[in-house]
Amino acid sequence: MIIKALASGDSDKPPAPKSSPPASSPSASASADQAAAAACTAKDLTGAKLAPDGSDILLTKSQDSYAEGQTVIFSAKVKNTSDKDCSLHNNARNIVLHVVSNEDRIFDSADCAADTPADSGEVITIKADQTADIPIAWDPVRSQQGCPEIKEKPGRHSEATYVGTVKILDVPSDPTSFLLVP
Repeated sequence: MIIKALASGDSDKPPAPKSSPPASSPSASASADQAAAAACTAKDLTGAKLAPDGSDILLTKSQDSYAEGQTVIFSAKVKNTSDKDCSLHNNARNIVLHVVSNEDRIFDSADCAADTPADSGEVITIKADQTADIPIAWDPVRSQQGCPEIKEKPGRHSEATYVGTVKILDVPSDPTSFLLVP
């Protein structure tokens, strides 16, 4: 399953950075039978308060620090609080990863998603009153709205703390922090 974080249909633009999940989660399934579930709405994903700060989406990372060449792996736990199964398309319009370091905006998967159809990407079905863990991977790169090519990479030193958040159908997660080390 891939989030085409900065997918652009414009061939004049440079290739866009991407964030993508490494593999499907057993609790988030995408079989043909389940693809018929109604589209999830923000209302379906609110009210669970899964995170310690009361957020409806719990975002975790696979480790506390990542060395050069390592992909940052997140997991977004979300609950379908409705009484019916629902589905969403795994793409940068529906699942938006945002990374900052202090006041420095580093990455937002929606930056190049303007041309991404809302119904593109793998279908994730979340059973009624069940949780799903949606894996999200980020290759530590910078992005900017409009998708210009950026050669500068995020800094890697022991003092730089990065904070990731995700919004799924505009429902925000709690923040999770990590380091990018040399």
